[in-house]
This record gives sequence, structure tokens and C-alpha cells, in this order.
Amino acid sequence: MVDERDISMETRWYSERLAERAIQALKRNNLDAEYVLKREEALVKVVELIPAGGTVGCGDSVTLHQIGFINWLKQQKDHEVFNPFFLKRSDFPDEASYRAEHFNIARKALTADVFATGTNAITLNGELVNIDGHGNRVAAMIFGPSRVIIVAGLNKIVKDVDEAIKKIHEYTAPINMKRHVEKHGSNFMTKLPCVITGTCSYCHSENKGCRVTTIIDGWSPIVKALNQHPPFIIIVGEPLGI
Repeated sequence: MVDERDISMETRWYSERLAERAIQALKRNNLDAEYVLKREEALVKVVELIPAGGTVGCGDSVTLHQIGFINWLKQQKDHEVFNPFFLKRSDFPDEASYRAEHFNIARKALTADVFATGTNAITLNGELVNIDGHGNRVAAMIFGPSRVIIVAGLNKIVKDVDEAIKKIHEYTAPINMKRHVEKHGSNFMTKLPCVITGTCSYCHSENKGCRVTTIIDGWSPIVKALNQHPPFIIIVGEPLGI
């Protein structure tokens, strides 16, 4: 008897076809990309891409937490890690000194051997679309580290840039700003319209987290010829991140 309650096979088939389309587009744009089924496989692949003794920088990423990479980093003694979110506000006498060190570590991450992060969106045209508050994450994705590793769940795949930007503003950003208030003590964000209402108003608040929008539409063959690795995108066959 057929069990119509279980559509896991069909869902997996669809997920693999969607990821395949995105990966083909990314590769056409001279980017490296690979599909893995589970988050555990993603962690293995990320670790494989990090050279022994290499320095590692991180961008703010729920996805990296979910695959276990942040916990893996905390246990490492062979890698110097630049992750500003490892800092604790309670270790500093005031907000200004905490913020100064936070930015200092973020700058060091820009030239680490490896920079790992998530992405807000991947289009079916092979573009990476991201919106940052300060720009340190997207800056490192574009230029600086010898290797950039990007991990994304299937939920990050969208049709095109317009859909990506709309989704980031109206879904990703409100949740992310609320996360920073609740989990990172970013009290200066509590009065943001999206934190109050859950809806993006495309505000001009001085404390907004949507300031820098980037679209990576491929990788230069000239840079690649100089042995500078293009970003390596790992698409995971399950929803991850925001």
C-alpha cells in the first residue's frame, strides 16, 4: 500500500534538482559550488577546505552555528580564529571598548587565510546577494581572504536579484535584527521599526542593519589565474539560517 503521508522522496528529488540548477549557474559564473544532503556533510567539507595551521575569519552566520562549525572552531588549537562574536560584553568596562575590539577583530578577519560565512540569497542566475549593517562580512566575501567558504541551505535559493532583495528586507532582516537584540544584547536596535513591528519599512534609522547591499555576479578569471580561489559555495539539502 502506498503511504501518501510520506513525500520525503519527492521532496528530496525536488531539492536536488533546485540545488543542481543553482550550482550550474554558479559554475557558469566562475564560482566553485557543491551540493551536500545534510548539515553534517557540510561541516566535513568546510573543515576539508581549511589548510593546516591557517587563520580563519568568520562572518555573522546562523548557518555556521547550525552545521556545528562555530563549535568546531571553539575547540581548535591549530588555527588562529578571528570571530568578533566570540567576545563577551561583560569582559569590557564599557560599550565603546567592546565595540572597538569587535571592529578590530572584524578587520583581521578580512585578510585571514580562510573566511567562512553564510549568504542571504543565491539566485538561479548564479548570483550571491547580501545585505550588511557594517559591510565587514560582504567585504571579506569579495576581496581579501585566500579562500572564502559560503554555506547555504536550500531556503536561500531564489529566482533572481529582485526576489532576493525583497526577501532579505522583508523576511531575513526583521528576524536577524530581533536576533541581535535578544541574543547579542544589541539594545541600540530595540527601536528599529522592524524589531517593533516585524515588518520592514525600508527605514532610514541610524541604527539600521541594512546599509550595504552587494551582488557577486561571478569571479574574475584573471584573479583565478593568479591562484586566488573563487568563493566555494556549499549548498545543503535542508533549510538553514534565516
